[in-house]
Amino acid sequence: MAIKTIYRVILNCDGCDASFAGLYENAVAARTAAAAEGWTLVPKLRANGKFVMVGRTIAETAPQNVNDVCPACKPTFEPRRIAPRKGGGQFVMDLKEDNLRMREELAKRGIYL
Repeated sequence: MAIKTIYRVILNCDGCDASFAGLYENAVAARTAAAAEGWTLVPKLRANGKFVMVGRTIAETAPQNVNDVCPACKPTFEPRRIAPRKGGGQFVMDLKEDNLRMREELAKRGIYL
């Protein structure tokens, strides 16, 4: 006996909330079937305005880096931006900027640290 897992996958268009649904082995198979129906993956934009790097195939593309777009929205769809990360590195950069700004303000008052 063999067991095969099947998932119910629903893709929502990021432009108009149209949906593409079906039973598939995984999300890659669902997106491949959606592509055959005219759906496309549009890369998201980084905070600097450049597109996110995507894989050469659907399987190599991280789902959080793309917008699912239906055929009706494809001609007028504007790519969405990825929110900037607020990880530890950004927190440290923000602290350094605040520290520099406060030191400059203190220097204007004649206080040097």
